[in-house]
Amino acid sequence: MNWNDVRSTYPDKFILLKSLKEHIEDNKKCIDDVAVVKVLDDDEATEVLVKCKGKDFVYHTSKEKLEMDIVQMPILRGIVR
Repeated sequence: MNWNDVRSTYPDKFILLKSLKEHIEDNKKCIDDVAVVKVLDDDEATEVLVKCKGKDFVYHTSKEKLEMDIVQMPILRGIVR
């Protein structure tokens, strides 16, 4: 399902999605195709987001584009004090 179809079917909702097809463009992960796993209440969206792993993620349908910034974490060696 593409993002425009999801937005029109579930307006102004948090949705648990599974990425089926994606690509990287300008340090952003752009999702091309998704599967809707579950429509979430506002109260449970944060809890579900924290538990997401792999290709699952939570997104709100008010966003026009389905893309996420890629953040590179530096590798730290040893003990941080």
